[in-house]
Amino acid sequence: MWFDVEGVAHTVALPDPGWAFEPGLLAALTSAEPEERARLRKVLDALLVDAYENLDPDRVPTAHLVEDAIPEGKVGEDRTGEPLPVVERTSGALLAVPYEFRLDGLVALEDLLDELDEGGPDVYSEPA
Repeated sequence: MWFDVEGVAHTVALPDPGWAFEPGLLAALTSAEPEERARLRKVLDALLVDAYENLDPDRVPTAHLVEDAIPEGKVGEDRTGEPLPVVERTSGALLAVPYEFRLDGLVALEDLLDELDEGGPDVYSEPA
């Protein structure tokens, strides 16, 4: 994410929203039951509201991030090794993403859930 001179936040759209997710988390998301994805979407909505309400262009210098996408696999770098349900694992992973990429991760998850809910291409069934 970066802020322009007017203080507007920008993210980079990913042609493959799965790019942002660690392969194990991506596999968990794509195999999640529709009920789990619906619960995750509610958590995502709350995280998005919080992210937009707390945008602060002064918090992080972002000029170096202009046009940069979130690093591959940034969401879900497992630090605990504990098995968690997909909703808790995903929300924890999103909150662990550094501020400058958190909004990008949230938008990537929103796009991924949209694709999964639409029954999009089955490209996520096998993690890279």
